[in-house]
Amino acid sequence: MLTRADHDDETLERLVREMLEPDGATAGLGGTLLPVRDGKVTFRLEIRPEHLNGHTICHGGVLAMMLDTVAGLSVCQEDRVPVTVSSSINYFYPARLGQTVEVIGVQFTATDRYRTALAHAIGPDGAILTTMHAVFRLLDKPPTILKEEEGK
Repeated sequence: MLTRADHDDETLERLVREMLEPDGATAGLGGTLLPVRDGKVTFRLEIRPEHLNGHTICHGGVLAMMLDTVAGLSVCQEDRVPVTVSSSINYFYPARLGQTVEVIGVQFTATDRYRTALAHAIGPDGAILTTMHAVFRLLDKPPTILKEEEGK
């Protein structure tokens, strides 16, 4: 049941860019998408003041959002979109102001309607700051999703 990405890197990168185009939430964080390599989707994010919590470290929600984003992007499909069903996050070390963090997601398992993915955030010294295991359901691409929701 362990799988690699469903697509070659070129196809996955195209799907990732299509998915990110209307994604204002991710764009608002200011991360940079790196080229897809070996089925891995990677964002680089410099921690800025607006990412900090009251402890003056990167808010866990910011890291969780980035982990969820790269994990979901790693399971993109031509005709279906991944939506998060569940995730489990482990926080090991904080990300600090001015640090550059790389957040990497990769598909782990696949069934007909579900995918699982692993993601981790790596600090500038190579330490794993945060990890995530996530489950995604594959839904038909919009506007079908909106019509499905209206019919319920």
